[in-house]
Amino acid sequence: MLTRTPGNASSCRTLFAAGTIVPGQVLVKAPEHVLLSTASARRSGLKLDDKAQDLTPTQALAAHLLHEVAKGSKSKWSLYLRQLPRSYNTLCTFSLHEARQLQVAYAVETATAAADTSNNEWRRIKPFLAALGLPHKFCSKPAWLWAISTLASRTMHDPRDPAGSLMPFGDLFNHTPPAAPTEPSFGPQPPSSTGQETVVNSSGDGYLDLHDNVYRLYAHRGYTAGEEVFLSYGALSNLDLLEHYGFVLEDNSHDRALLDPTWLKGCHPPAPHAACWLHPSGRPSWELLSLLRQMFASAAQERSRRHLAAEGKRIGRHSEMAVCKCLQAACRTALSLLPTSLDHDLALMARPEQCQAQEAVVCSETPRCKTTASEQGYGSMPPDPALTGLEQDAAVANDINPAADTGLAGLEHPAVPGNAMKRGLACSVKLSGPWASSSISPTAGICISASEDPAMPDTSLKGGQSCSVRLAAAETPAPSFTENEVLALRWRIEYKRVLMRAYNLAAEIMRSELDEGHH
Repeated sequence: MLTRTPGNASSCRTLFAAGTIVPGQVLVKAPEHVLLSTASARRSGLKLDDKAQDLTPTQALAAHLLHEVAKGSKSKWSLYLRQLPRSYNTLCTFSLHEARQLQVAYAVETATAAADTSNNEWRRIKPFLAALGLPHKFCSKPAWLWAISTLASRTMHDPRDPAGSLMPFGDLFNHTPPAAPTEPSFGPQPPSSTGQETVVNSSGDGYLDLHDNVYRLYAHRGYTAGEEVFLSYGALSNLDLLEHYGFVLEDNSHDRALLDPTWLKGCHPPAPHAACWLHPSGRPSWELLSLLRQMFASAAQERSRRHLAAEGKRIGRHSEMAVCKCLQAACRTALSLLPTSLDHDLALMARPEQCQAQEAVVCSETPRCKTTASEQGYGSMPPDPALTGLEQDAAVANDINPAADTGLAGLEHPAVPGNAMKRGLACSVKLSGPWASSSISPTAGICISASEDPAMPDTSLKGGQSCSVRLAAAETPAPSFTENEVLALRWRIEYKRVLMRAYNLAAEIMRSELDEGHH
């Protein structure tokens, strides 16, 4: 039913339909005893004694994962562990400098909070890991970041355990977003996209059946032979995807651009922070649009037509014009506070010398393809000669050429100088060797150019010009970026595009309202 592309821990594995698959068909069945979970930790004899009482279930599972990796080929899950990525780009692996490349305050705060949390967790759990008798390398911060990133990006929901479970083979599916949420009526849009937005609560396409203790993954749609089969990780924004999975989607229908609620000080009732966001199309959230329409309604409209705003409808021409001007001002202000413009960022992404970095880490629907020899110490497993045999076993089992592998031993690849394994290592260095001989494209590939957006009318905001503070020459990014810096660049491009769309949509609505008034 499913066939897998050949690959190793450094290349992207994807699953394709070997034949016709119908919606709702079972794709994978895994008995509970093959799952890596806190239950399997207890069965394996892991000493979850008094020292583990203060651990959360996720921390206990991370310790179990490191304990099994340290066993090498003696682990029950050795072949599975061998095929896990050796590095991640989740937000907890971002340095402070890399986090700041996100530019937007709430995104920077999310990244720094993730890094601080993981660092504090590691300090608390380090004595417990040492008490398990693990070698020093498996008690290190790099190993801990690798373990918690593995769990964040690959665990399946388990109703009995908040930590979830790792499911061999089942975590090879790439992500496709669920159906797009319905957007509020604001300006021209398809008939199917009117009314109050729909909240999609999909958390994936599988569950553990407690009657027979078998985990099943289901096809959410039909596939023909040769098609790649996807699962949904849920209705996640790009910041959610970057935080937990380490990738960013282009034009993610579930993305949202948050706005600072302080620009709505005159709104009654006050706008809650959770309401101040924009859809990828640029349309405000339903609650935000309703608040704005009520805020700008005249006294007469307030009495007779306020209910229309609550229903997601336009109150009147003048109030709608005021809403548009307010949104434009908010977007202009937000863009002006960022250190670079959209045009500047698009130019960075379009540089020919950055193509290799883009291909390696900017994915449209391939979240688990960023498995290069990352810098040692920031979300990567350390070199472990003891696991060389484990990697050889997996190579034989999967017809993988071990010479092209960038697994644990891949961190010592001759193409990567040993003294280069540090924060800030350029992608061009990290990607030399492994990708050069790989016959598998590491990503679906997204190439962005400034000409991608259609020409805008003179009344619209173009690329952030006239409102963006330009970088000084000394602050211009270096020609080569780390993987995390490229992902930060990709995220902020998507954010700025949403604000640009909102600004231009408001301009379009105002022109339409003016034309209507003239007639």
